[in-house]
Amino acid sequence: MNTPRLRVDIMRGTARSTIVALVLIGGSHGLMPGAAAAPASAAVAAPAAAMTAITAVAVTVVAATATAATPAATGWQTDVPNARRLGQGKMTWFGMRLYDAALWSAAPAFDPKVPFALVLTYARDIERARLVSSTVEELKRQGADQASLDTWTPYLERAFVDVREGDTMTGVSLPGRGVRFYVNGRLTASIDDPRFAERFFAIWLARDTREPDLRRSLLGSAP
Repeated sequence: MNTPRLRVDIMRGTARSTIVALVLIGGSHGLMPGAAAAPASAAVAAPAAAMTAITAVAVTVVAATATAATPAATGWQTDVPNARRLGQGKMTWFGMRLYDAALWSAAPAFDPKVPFALVLTYARDIERARLVSSTVEELKRQGADQASLDTWTPYLERAFVDVREGDTMTGVSLPGRGVRFYVNGRLTASIDDPRFAERFFAIWLARDTREPDLRRSLLGSAP
């Protein structure tokens, strides 16, 4: 009877211990307790088989915990192995620094057919609602129709969070599949929509971006 209780308490302890959100270019409108110890006599009387079962439960839980923690510990780098920084730059608005941006890829030069990551480190606090509305505005500027925006807005609401100064937000492009969003290394959303992913990253990387200087810096061709 001890084994099920141990399983519950271990799992509770595990749970206790245990998406690129952005102000977008051109976004100008703002910014259990553990189980009680068994009596000594009961421990001495416990059959060897029961102790083996308890050990097996503990090992299983530990293994599951380690596996679950791996993605959070490594973050977006699991999606872009052997990544190197291609370029970096700053986004400002009327002289105010909004974030630092960096583009990472395993390719020697930017190639949209190869997975890449756009990492933004924020210089100020910004609410999620503002991030979402700014993104939608920019997607609309690029020509997205209302049907697409109605589909994509919930993606953004799921992926984005309120950001604070120093937070890191990352969008990972997985060509032919979609995009993953990370907040301070934690996965917030995985969106299987290649068209959305392409339009999203075009905000920074397309030739008609609002910020061509930042684009050049990200691609590694800044003066």
